[in-house]
Amino acid sequence: MKTESNMKFVDYQKAEGVNCSSFGYIDPDRDGCPLIWRANEIGEGEPRKDSPALSFGRAFHAAILTPEEYAKEFVYLHEGIQHDLFQEALATGSKAKKFSRSLSTYKVWIAKQTEEGKTVLDIDQVERIGDMQDSLNRVQSLRDLLAHDDLETELSLFARLTDHRGNEVACKGRVDALMPGDQCLDLKTVASASPMALGQFIPRFKIHVQAAFYLDLLNANAYDCDQFAFAFIDKRKPHPVTYWKTPDHLIDLGRREYKTFLGWIHDGRKTNHWPGHSPMIEFPGWFEKMCEEL
Repeated sequence: MKTESNMKFVDYQKAEGVNCSSFGYIDPDRDGCPLIWRANEIGEGEPRKDSPALSFGRAFHAAILTPEEYAKEFVYLHEGIQHDLFQEALATGSKAKKFSRSLSTYKVWIAKQTEEGKTVLDIDQVERIGDMQDSLNRVQSLRDLLAHDDLETELSLFARLTDHRGNEVACKGRVDALMPGDQCLDLKTVASASPMALGQFIPRFKIHVQAAFYLDLLNANAYDCDQFAFAFIDKRKPHPVTYWKTPDHLIDLGRREYKTFLGWIHDGRKTNHWPGHSPMIEFPGWFEKMCEEL
């Protein structure tokens, strides 16, 4: 069992342990299976693409939780940089009338940022992050928690958790925020934070599994946590926030699910047998009804 409060994300990624995000590769409800999970573990699966939504989510997390890292990892393509790149292009013979991303100087600049591990944000993204931060701060309970002097952010946790049969599996997780009194919080940017949308989002992406997994990691590291909360921030203006505490019955369900996944991982490692998809095809209800009527 180990806790690291200042571990860089790249070092966390390299550290041993099954993390919660990998369950998407093994969960049948998310088109996963043990064979796909194993392929991704050894680097032979489909490469995970860094979508604009993921990049934006990372930027928002960094801006809220680790502002100093935000300044290092993300760079804003502001008007000053655009002006300099445009002038450089003109000096090399470009006939362009204004700055554009097709300029050779821009392409050289963006390649340099990528090489240095930085993500480029445009003005719309920077302004949206600021607006979403303002919206988050309008929720007094969240503002007070995130402003607390004893707040711990991006906390890396390591422990051996048990599967549904009691077998131990090395696990790891990275908690967004841990507040005084061992209150846990995870920030999520979502397309919609409405009750109806979240009612679909939470089971689809197994948010309750994350809550249970992180709670057990925390408690294995001598924290005394019994509740895990989420702040869902709507990406649409004016960015309403839904502050949701995972109910106990969903924690219990999430715990049963992640322990089942750990069991499949334990069995695969022990026998080197990694099953693919089940042959039991699940048809939608309307199709089943159509078949019954034949």
